[in-house]
Amino acid sequence: MRRFADPQEAVDMVRPLLSKADREMVLVLSLNTKLEPQAIEIAAVGGLNSCVVDVQNIFKHSILNNAAYVACIHNHPSGDPEPSREDVLLTQKISAAGTILGLPLLDQIIVGEYGYYSFKEQGKLEQVLPDDAA
Repeated sequence: MRRFADPQEAVDMVRPLLSKADREMVLVLSLNTKLEPQAIEIAAVGGLNSCVVDVQNIFKHSILNNAAYVACIHNHPSGDPEPSREDVLLTQKISAAGTILGLPLLDQIIVGEYGYYSFKEQGKLEQVLPDDAA
């Protein structure tokens, strides 16, 4: 797969899976050093308006795939992609864990029926990228 230029491309890739979901799902995208997608995994499945996410599971698949970066994508079955307080706190936890593990979180994207919310685009996520990836 080719390198993503923006969050919309990641959303377009997973929308077919998430558009049919009647529950909240958390996906983890593993990327190599060139920011090319290597693997995607469903890390958690929740209920209509919440999902319990074990931060360990966010990174397990990425570590096994020798990823250099991760991106998280989850849906809001309500259709509204605005992040909840829990989404903000979870993103902070994932980002901190990624920093410790040396597997930076590139973005946390919330997909709604008609749009998406990217923590990266909104300036809510500190970026640590290789020199040629900015």
